[in-house]
Amino acid sequence: MATLPPTKATPRTRLVFPGRESLLIEQYTQLAEIIQSREPFWLELDWNDPDAAEWLKQSAGLPDSTCQAILTENTRPRSFTDEQGNLVLILRIINAHASSADERLVSLRLVIDRTRIFSLCHYETEVLRQTRSKIGASNASFEPVQLLTALLRWIQEEINEEVYGLTERVSEIESLLDQGKPPVDELSMARKRAGELQRYLQPQRIVLSQLRQQREIIRDAELQSDWRELANELQLSLEEVEMVISRLMIFQDEVRSNLNERTTRTLYLLSLVTFLFLPLSFLTGFLGMNISFPWDTSPQAFWLLLLLIFGILLGQVWLIKRLGWL
Repeated sequence: MATLPPTKATPRTRLVFPGRESLLIEQYTQLAEIIQSREPFWLELDWNDPDAAEWLKQSAGLPDSTCQAILTENTRPRSFTDEQGNLVLILRIINAHASSADERLVSLRLVIDRTRIFSLCHYETEVLRQTRSKIGASNASFEPVQLLTALLRWIQEEINEEVYGLTERVSEIESLLDQGKPPVDELSMARKRAGELQRYLQPQRIVLSQLRQQREIIRDAELQSDWRELANELQLSLEEVEMVISRLMIFQDEVRSNLNERTTRTLYLLSLVTFLFLPLSFLTGFLGMNISFPWDTSPQAFWLLLLLIFGILLGQVWLIKRLGWL
């Protein structure tokens, strides 16, 4: 028996029409008539919501392969055209209002045809708010490719700000290193942040390159120029991230070298102290035995012993300097 599609939506479910305010969807049944009418719209969903996933599979009219691709938990940037001719895009965007590092770089999944765009994101980001405002403020005809171009421009601006902030942080780390204050934890966090950016920017650059080659999607020469510039900016951001990673690796090697040198120096000094006191420890241990010695009754024994100790110390110091240990 087939299961009924879910009815109650989450607060992240919004429907946007050109020239209108966004509509917060409370019941998925509100979408049935809109889906059938093929009226242009932008529908925002939460890919992490089980009800939204069930509704997409049963009522959105999308192929199963497309639903599976956009609902997968772990994704990397990619693009393809499904059997219905829909453009499927999976991108990474910067969540500027993230409360933790894990929420900083989030996944945005898009399904685009001639009149409709489905977007799925688990977080409310500035990019989505800007897109929603652009659609609502425009009375022009709904052009998904132009809207996608604006969306990619906002995504790239967020990436540029993230890369700039990362570069500034690396400069601060370098300044601390020059002051002899190695920020070990900050180095590790910055390298993790840069590595995550590199991991997703590389395939995202490939996605843009693939899209630029699809002439049936971008027919306008001006849009082709915009996408070429977007691809170039993304390439520059990636190169900057790679340079940051190289600098951080150099900094880590420098910190590690300084720590090793300091540790070696400390162990060396401890070895010299041990060398100095080992003969004296043997001498005091020997004299501390609970037996009688021939010189016990001699009044000069103490001074002779003291002279012997100082002689041993002076001999050790001379030997250390002679061998160049200090």
